Amino acid sequence: MTMQPKLPMRIENFKRIRTEGYYYVDKTGLIRDLLQNMAYVNLFTRPRRFGKKLNMSMLKYFFEAGSDSTVFDGLEISKEKELCEEYMGKVPTVESKSKCNTWHHGKISMINCNKAGFINA
Repeated sequence: MTMQPKLPMRIENFKRIRTEGYYYVDKTGLIRDLLQNMAYVNLFTRPRRFGKKLNMSMLKYFFEAGSDSTVFDGLEISKEKELCEEYMGKVPTVESKSKCNTWHHGKISMINCNKAGFINA
């Protein structure tokens, strides 16, 4: 009997979802889209519970030096050999999360990565 994947209720850690048998809808194409349409700053806004933290975790594991690249095996981004070779584990990332305690409890997450020099001041 094959084990059914577990539903990742309130789990926002990409590596944990990929390594502990949770159901995952592949959104790694976002990484390719970000790299092919590079902006100095990318702002991600979505309604509550729409996966902002999970996407930020995915980006962190892709770009962060020393991350386990095997968590991306079999996913869409793993087909992009040139992008993986150039960026996976090599680009400094800055992740900022802020929670607004206003009536809408909005959340904003952003990542800043500069393709040309990684960081330009």
